[in-house]
Amino acid sequence: MLELTMASVSGTEAGATAGMLMADAPSEAGAVLRVGRDRSVCRLATPEDWLFVSRVHLEFRCGPAGTWQVTWVRGSQPDPSSEVR
Repeated sequence: MLELTMASVSGTEAGATAGMLMADAPSEAGAVLRVGRDRSVCRLATPEDWLFVSRVHLEFRCGPAGTWQVTWVRGSQPDPSSEVR
């Protein structure tokens, strides 16, 4: 099981946890969990004003052995910027 948690705090709420978002995916071959601004394809969507985050920014994909690989997607570029296994 992959579990991701994201907290966002506005300037007026410094020191407080304003919003907690969570997403999870089973460790089954082919499972995908995306993080980014596009709520239609991302299970964990960042706030709209986080303009430094791509439409699909990170993609977590589970392989056949139940191990996860994370890819830092390069926006509209065809090749990923970075991969971690």
